[in-house]
Amino acid sequence: MENGKERKKIMVVGYLRTSSNRQQNRIKTDEDTIRKYCDLYDIDLDTFYIDEGISGGTFDRVEFNKMMKQVRQGNVSQIIVSELTRFGRNLIEMLKSIEVLKKHKTNLVVIKEGIDLTTSSGKMFMNLLGVMSEYERDLVSERVKNVLQNKKENNKPYCKNVYG
Repeated sequence: MENGKERKKIMVVGYLRTSSNRQQNRIKTDEDTIRKYCDLYDIDLDTFYIDEGISGGTFDRVEFNKMMKQVRQGNVSQIIVSELTRFGRNLIEMLKSIEVLKKHKTNLVVIKEGIDLTTSSGKMFMNLLGVMSEYERDLVSERVKNVLQNKKENNKPYCKNVYG
């Protein structure tokens, strides 16, 4: 206790996300990557927040929102992710989340891309990769739309259940 106030624990957390529920290997691989990183740098990892089967294009994710609530309450000092696309693929939403992290003095470490928001180059690189992640997501979306449109035009089934 400090001055009659209980001191709260500041956590280091890992965040994991997959777009499909069928990516158990991805969750395990990313978890192992984060644990190895923490072992290498002698970081005490407190917990993981895991969203399965949720696109990185949306930031309306149950576990992500729980984690961000902890950030807003000042309970998280650092979030560690295996790669930037696991954190998100929507540039605007990603930047909003990064601003929340900065406001509450929470660092984001992205292992694969070597990003650490405590450095100037880390901040710049994070912004560049965010743009590329959103671009990649948009390209995938365009390709899917083009394939579906082509199937429609050629009277081929373009969904699981064909009606009429």
